[in-house]
Amino acid sequence: MTRIQNRLLLMMFAFLIIPGFAHAFPVIYSDFGADPLSILDTVNTFRADLGADNLSVPVSFAGGRREINWDGGGTATDGSVVVPTFTVFQNNR
Repeated sequence: MTRIQNRLLLMMFAFLIIPGFAHAFPVIYSDFGADPLSILDTVNTFRADLGADNLSVPVSFAGGRREINWDGGGTATDGSVVVPTFTVFQNNR
């Protein structure tokens, strides 16, 4: 066998032996709707799959998620209120 064949065989063996590689596959979330509330079920499914909300506490957790509110601060919106985009980040010089 050549070096390339040996490496290929070794990689294939590693993918079968290591469970993280053998069972990893992408998960795609897709939805559409007329307003944010119409896609909220898919968003909540995505959140649940990521784990519990760690409330952005500055410590390490073994699992869970942290949410960033890109609308300018405060609590994360539930999609029922439309917040003007990036109005908090405007800088008047």
